[in-house]
Amino acid sequence: MTHNQGYEHFMKTDLSPYLGEWIAICDDKIVAHEQSFKQAYAEAKRVCPNHRPFVTRVPTKEAMIL
Repeated sequence: MTHNQGYEHFMKTDLSPYLGEWIAICDDKIVAHEQSFKQAYAEAKRVCPNHRPFVTRVPTKEAMIL
């Protein structure tokens, strides 16, 4: 999976259960959601050791994305 594919999955997925958390996407699925980047990345590498996961923070409702 490329980062672009991970981003596309991020943009079309309902992420409301993960507001304010870091998520990791691998093979078009969320494989980790944690309170820190380090935890999300470590879990994603455990689940998908041969891939580079797409890791990002899901903004809270109060955050504004421009």
